[in-house]
Amino acid sequence: MGSELQRAVAAETGCPVTSVFPSDHCYNLINRSLRSFNRWIFVHLGRNQYRYLGEPVPGEVAPYDGEILWRPISEPARVVGRWVNGRPMLQIDPRDAKKMNARSTA
Repeated sequence: MGSELQRAVAAETGCPVTSVFPSDHCYNLINRSLRSFNRWIFVHLGRNQYRYLGEPVPGEVAPYDGEILWRPISEPARVVGRWVNGRPMLQIDPRDAKKMNARSTA
């Protein structure tokens, strides 16, 4: 079934509707999921609010420049990188559990 948004993402990416989480496909959000931050389609605007930008066209500059946020569970969002000239630059990658665990124990 899925929402209209989930069906649209599934149609564009070829993944099953049941595995579509819009937050995994945002230019400005990243999380610990390995599926996160691999395909960019939306900009997160607020709780359950997204703006459609579409995927970057190969060989062209992505349509987004701005902050990349990570929201750890029960903590405020923090900036972990930026898109600059259409390219993502991460200072911290929450998907890298080994490095993240080393930071939290240091």
